This record gives sequence, C-alpha cells and structure tokens, in this order.
Amino acid sequence: MAKAPVQQKKRHRALILSGGGARGAYQVGVWKFLQEIGWNPDLICGTSVGAVNASAIGCGLNLQELVHLWKTIERGRIYRISLWKQIVHFFTRRGFSPLMDTEPLKNLILDRMDLRTLRKSDREIIITAVNILKSRLKFFNNQVIDIEHVMASSAIPILFPWQYIDGEPYWDGGVMANTPILPALERGAREVIVVLLSPVGG
Repeated sequence: MAKAPVQQKKRHRALILSGGGARGAYQVGVWKFLQEIGWNPDLICGTSVGAVNASAIGCGLNLQELVHLWKTIERGRIYRISLWKQIVHFFTRRGFSPLMDTEPLKNLILDRMDLRTLRKSDREIIITAVNILKSRLKFFNNQVIDIEHVMASSAIPILFPWQYIDGEPYWDGGVMANTPILPALERGAREVIVVLLSPVGG
C-alpha cells in the first residue's frame, strides 16, 4: 500500500531573504522594521547571504547582534584572497582553485551562532543550495542545518569553494533560486514579504 504524502505544517507568515552579497545588511534593516511593527514570520527562507541572515535570526540573534555581525562582515574580515593558490595551479596545471578562502566567514558564523538552537526553534528556517553533480536545487530546514549547509548556500561559484554535504558538492543556492519563495507557497503562507537585494531581472 502506498504511503500517504507527508503534510507540510501550515505557515501563515513567511519572510523570503534573497541573495545579494554585501547588500545583505539591508535585510537586517528590514528585519528591524518588521520587529517594530510586530510582524513576526513563522517561516523564513533564505538563499546565499539571505541564508546567513535567516540562520542568524533563527539562532536568536537580537538586532544589536545582527548589526554587529554585519559590521564585522563589512570591514572585510571574512574572506582571504587565494591568489597564491591560483599562481601555483596555473604553473603546475593541477586544476582550478577558488579565488577566495571562506574560512574566516566560517569561523565568524561558528563564533556568533549556535546552529544547534535551530532545532529547538518554533520558527521554521529553510535555506537552499545547489547539488553540483545533479544540477538540482535542494532545501534544508532547521532540523538539519549545520555550518556546511550555511556555507554551501553562500558558496558563489568560482569565487568561493564548494561545500560537501553527505559526500556531495554543493554551491550557492542563488544559482537556481535567488529568491526561494517555493517553500512558503507549499506551506500555504498567506502573508509573504520578499526582501530583494537586486533589481528585478538584475
């Protein structure tokens, strides 16, 4: 006998945080405004930098902590340029190496966020990443999100190294869905706020 389909829990208010690099600080400003007017989503979906912000909110970072996180990011302390690796690979022909080293970003996230708290949150957090081998977009919720998922969602191709999840390589979710609204629609959200960081079509 066929199994009945798993029913998604209804989510009435959804916040969608798109990708957009350093412009992710704008999303913190939007979040501040939503808190001031008492609009609290029970679902937050994020891609790329939106995944970083969604995870931070899901972990319970307050506005002051979010602002401090972004001040650190904007000071340029989260990436290292791997030009030396590129030079070595060019002369040895051993293949391609990403232009940037994201280990500082990883350490910053681990320092500021306790991702284990996501599993206890009543608010559902969903982030996206693209399976490189299968060319398939995948959604991860707060029951499974860990550092590799956050890093994968923001791993811009060529610039940043891909991340391995369950032994398979993943890239930035923005490659296939820079504005991940589908989970909100699947959960029947009645109020959806989308925070775009790039012009439509841009």
